[in-house]
Amino acid sequence: MKGPVARIGRKNFIENIINRLPVITTLYGVQCLLVFHFAKDVNIGDFATWVGLGLISFVLSMMFYERFHQVLLYKDHIKIQFGPLGVAKAIAYKDIDQIIVPDEEYKFATIILKLKNESEEYILFADYPIQTKKFINKLISEHNDELYSEAA
Repeated sequence: MKGPVARIGRKNFIENIINRLPVITTLYGVQCLLVFHFAKDVNIGDFATWVGLGLISFVLSMMFYERFHQVLLYKDHIKIQFGPLGVAKAIAYKDIDQIIVPDEEYKFATIILKLKNESEEYILFADYPIQTKKFINKLISEHNDELYSEAA
């Protein structure tokens, strides 16, 4: 088997989180201030620590997810894998019934693969979903053309 043709990226999602960190951090500070003033029975040090750790965990988990959850496009299938857990799944193009994306282009969104067996696979935070759908449809078309030419 040859290597992947492309990888579905999530760079725009990570950039979006990073660009919003000043607002998120400000809201964290305001939340701590409100708790300090209105919830006198709450230990503000513990509260700030746990909420801060939650915020840090969220950002790091999204970066970890982006780094290790890979969606690779091959000539005849899509491979979805999560390296740290050793989980991988291949979806043959012939098994895809429909690719659902938003009606207008966004920097990132979820792509839904509806399969012929009526199950669904979700590709979360995919960069430029409409362009990605067009590229996957092109690979499917090329794969089908290749199968028909071999059969003839």
